[in-house]
Amino acid sequence: MILSGRYLSLWQHDKTYTPALFKRGALGTTTHCCAYILKYGIIAYDNTICGRLVMPRTSYIIKREKKLVEKSSVADLPEYAGLVDVLSKYDVVNDKVLENDSTIDEPTLFTIKNTWPAIVTNAASEWQFFNFREKNSRCMLDSKKIKTEYYIKNQVNEKQLVVGSECVKHFGFENGVAQGVTSKSFIAQQQREQRKINRRENLKKLYGNVERRVDDYYTQISDSPVLFNSLIFQTATQKIDRMKQYIDNYIDSKENDATIYPQLQQDVQGYFDAVILPWASQRESELFACALEDVKHLEANGHVEVIEQLRDSDGLIDVDTVGYLYHLGFVGKHLKTFQERLAQHFRVISLTSSGLSIALESDFLAGIDYRVPFKSFLNLFGGVLFGRPSTLNFQDYYPS
Repeated sequence: MILSGRYLSLWQHDKTYTPALFKRGALGTTTHCCAYILKYGIIAYDNTICGRLVMPRTSYIIKREKKLVEKSSVADLPEYAGLVDVLSKYDVVNDKVLENDSTIDEPTLFTIKNTWPAIVTNAASEWQFFNFREKNSRCMLDSKKIKTEYYIKNQVNEKQLVVGSECVKHFGFENGVAQGVTSKSFIAQQQREQRKINRRENLKKLYGNVERRVDDYYTQISDSPVLFNSLIFQTATQKIDRMKQYIDNYIDSKENDATIYPQLQQDVQGYFDAVILPWASQRESELFACALEDVKHLEANGHVEVIEQLRDSDGLIDVDTVGYLYHLGFVGKHLKTFQERLAQHFRVISLTSSGLSIALESDFLAGIDYRVPFKSFLNLFGGVLFGRPSTLNFQDYYPS
């Protein structure tokens, strides 16, 4: 059986159906085939449901499309000036309007009858759903009453529209959204995100920027002037982690009691005031406290295990870890001590950007300077900082 004629015209960018009058026997190519149009476009042949018909449109332009195109950038194109003039006069354009309005020129008539669906499709592709809120209102496209306002934004001209739950399905679900995501699931996802925003704002209104405060606590621990020992570091981190976990749970609606936050924040701040800050202040005055610069050097050179070793030794550098701190800052900090305790071996010990320049305490080698990398120097003489005796092997500095 072949279905043909104007009644079978398909309008791809609008899934709504408009009523049409069909007569018995109007469809089909055989005289004995009787067709009846039932509710929702079901076609029945001899009382047997055998297909679904997309009902025809009775108008070329409908109100919803007209408003959408007028707000889109396609309306600014010079070739559509005549079309925009028609849109400004009519909400609906059908054959009767086209027959009675003699001011519509031929190019515009052709556009309305043949290319209008493509224009609507192009206009719709400019818009993207981005937010919603529960509010009784009216859709700006079809003027229907709505209980939830869905906001769509034109990505070209930045204009915004408020639409209802049906109209919003035409925007953002085939363009810019992961393949396979339905309009229902996408809106549900947006609703979850909006709830997160609302709950985050509620915390901020009650207690200030709590997420930034958590980040600040982590920064104070990681960027402290000195390295904390294992117990202090773990205790502080656990307290901050609990604070962050609560904030995440509250924002994700897994926790609803907003009064818990002040207790957690007080616990963290109290530990900082009573333990962290006094301990850091005391360690800064100690000569062999592992400083932030030392920690960054160890991280950059892959000596993470040495950092843990230093934490276990109360954040203090010792004879076992000094050899790993071969950087300009550490050697420069202790240069005077090296000069004093190695004076019997070296007449001169001075810094360069890449190592030490040394001159041996020997008349025979007077005037000859040797360059020694920081790493080699610390491996050989780092122990003198901790009272270890030093020995000098000439081959270490003047290899054959």
